[in-house]
Amino acid sequence: MIAFSRSIPVLVAIGAALSLSGLTQTSHAAEPSAGTARSVCRKLSPEVEKQLREARRAISEAWELVQTGKYAQAILLTQRAREIARKVLGEEHPFYPQSLNNLALLYVLMGEYAKAEPLHCEALAIKEDACVLYNLARLYMDRGKWAKAEPLLHRALEIERRSRGEHGLNYATVLLALGHLYRETADYVEAERLIRQALDIRKTVLGESNHAYVQALDVLASLYHDQGEYAKAASQYRRVLKLEANARSEEKPLYATELHNAAVFYLDAGDYQQAEVLFQRSMEVLKRTRGARSLDYAVSLDSLAGLYLVSVAEGHLCAR
Repeated sequence: MIAFSRSIPVLVAIGAALSLSGLTQTSHAAEPSAGTARSVCRKLSPEVEKQLREARRAISEAWELVQTGKYAQAILLTQRAREIARKVLGEEHPFYPQSLNNLALLYVLMGEYAKAEPLHCEALAIKEDACVLYNLARLYMDRGKWAKAEPLLHRALEIERRSRGEHGLNYATVLLALGHLYRETADYVEAERLIRQALDIRKTVLGESNHAYVQALDVLASLYHDQGEYAKAASQYRRVLKLEANARSEEKPLYATELHNAAVFYLDAGDYQQAEVLFQRSMEVLKRTRGARSLDYAVSLDSLAGLYLVSVAEGHLCAR
């Protein structure tokens, strides 16, 4: 029997502040802000200034490489930024633990969790940060280690609550992750409560057309799917795809996740043709945004191949 994943691995949005699924740092960014950089540079020698500029350039170039799926080259640049941070600023400076976090996230993108985990742990040993707690929790969730992930998310939620309150976007992001965790561990009542709380925050702050709101809707649809509530799930998946189409999200990697999840739903519901269309669209988005050699693309390709095997075995000739 072929098992289909309900979601492809978490897709990371990496930018000036490398972060997972939209959670921004509570006290610092991955790269020193322009103001901070100028302040530091006024106190340091010209040679140190030069090295800090090199670190910032390395992070920027790493981001560009990630967009084209060149993760190995991005890792080399991020490693260089980490070493500059250690040498020039020291391990106690916020830039250094965040550089560890950045590097860990790139390893997660490549599916190299064993390399990512100790980097997150080292960053947390230097400073407890909600962003790093969240990212480490998501790493454990990707590997099915729910018991390890849960306390990290609760701690991240508490830090966000104290620092920014219960109505901020970071707070909503952690709520959504907890909702996903409880969905996976079959605590459906608590999962729905948390997901809807996250939805309300994102709707109030961002509006229904924002991709982050649609992402939360996708999690709610998956919850209904897991419970076998197909009418509710179908309604939410249609809403997700309609909102994304209106927002022209074809170039966003997380859109591929939503397409993939909807495809798995329609496969389970017996609509193989619709599942095929959605799997193919998911692969097209991933190929453009992550590259044909990414882990996410491989998972989606495997799912499409599984669909063809099932459809042929059951006499549904959707395979081409």
